[in-house]
Amino acid sequence: MWWFGAASGHPRVGHRRFAGPGRRRHGRDGHGSQPRGDSSRRHDAGTRCSGDAGSRRPRDTRSGSSTGRCEGRETGRHGDQEEEARQRRWLRRGFLLRQEVEGSMPVRGVGLGLRWALTEDILERPPPELAWLEVAPENYMRRGGRFPAALDACAERWPIVTHGLTMSLGGADPLSPEYLRTLAAFTKSVGTPWHSDHLCFGIVDGIALHDLLPLPFTRRAADHVAERVLRAQDALGLPMAVENISYYAHPPGLRPDSPREAEMDEADFARAVVEKAGCSLLLDVNNVFVNSKNHGFDARRMLAKMPLDRVVQIHVAGHDESDPDLVIDTHAEPLKNEVYELLSFALERTGPVPVLLERDDNFPSWEELSGELAALDAILRRAPTREDAP
Repeated sequence: MWWFGAASGHPRVGHRRFAGPGRRRHGRDGHGSQPRGDSSRRHDAGTRCSGDAGSRRPRDTRSGSSTGRCEGRETGRHGDQEEEARQRRWLRRGFLLRQEVEGSMPVRGVGLGLRWALTEDILERPPPELAWLEVAPENYMRRGGRFPAALDACAERWPIVTHGLTMSLGGADPLSPEYLRTLAAFTKSVGTPWHSDHLCFGIVDGIALHDLLPLPFTRRAADHVAERVLRAQDALGLPMAVENISYYAHPPGLRPDSPREAEMDEADFARAVVEKAGCSLLLDVNNVFVNSKNHGFDARRMLAKMPLDRVVQIHVAGHDESDPDLVIDTHAEPLKNEVYELLSFALERTGPVPVLLERDDNFPSWEELSGELAALDAILRRAPTREDAP
């Protein structure tokens, strides 16, 4: 099946083990903003404005203005089809880049990946720095009982952002229409402003490999991924962001000294994808660091070459350095000083985009985890505005 909650692959082979459940929704300070049903978002019955909670028109959050106009309310199936067609055109033209979809709460500040082991502490004693939550839809779609109930409880208090595990954007298998329909319903239900997945493949001949495997850094592969991102955006009616992964093997064309010389490096590959697809980048700072250690390149130089003007969100996590010859992206260790420093370097260039802490296993005390969120919040607050970033 295409939906699953955990991976069984060996962590040294691919990106990481897949994480468990979680979810929520609310404002920047984690406790001060209004729920989506707030009457201040309502308009006269005779018009539909781009600020309506039910509208999916984009809002430029930097200026606070919407890209749409108030107009007479369209009714009936024909009007719905025209609205969907307009949304697809906005997505393909890149109008939703670094914008929030109407009906979604703003996502700013520091977030945490919602995992079942953390849910009770998140709900009962949230740290003041916690501003939003990220969830893996595959852990909730077609599930009942306590998991969606916990997600609903979180979603009443914090904004939710979705981060997928199984789209296999670089794969050869066709994108599953059933998966996309179910995912579209889920993303709409939680009000995520964008959906992200990985620059990888993870399905072959219909079999989920339960891992995030690297792609060759070639123009052909970049074009293939970009086309699939466009199709996914059309199906979801949402902006997409793609994430750079950690990798431990070199497929053909991935390294310059391979028999088929690489056409580009990872940063150029990411740029080729996001520019052709008109999508955003989810920049995983820890993955850049891990890859730099395992493959011998300068992390800051590679990060600076990334399409930083397209970054909509940043991930940070811990990694395992117990093997001197191999660094593993585990999401099960405390954040290292080098990752904090690389995050600061990134934020100096992106401006204050939302930062997410991923912790999937070997959970520390809640006080220790809250301390990491506070440290990340302090770094994020020092970031220059987008206009001042180089």
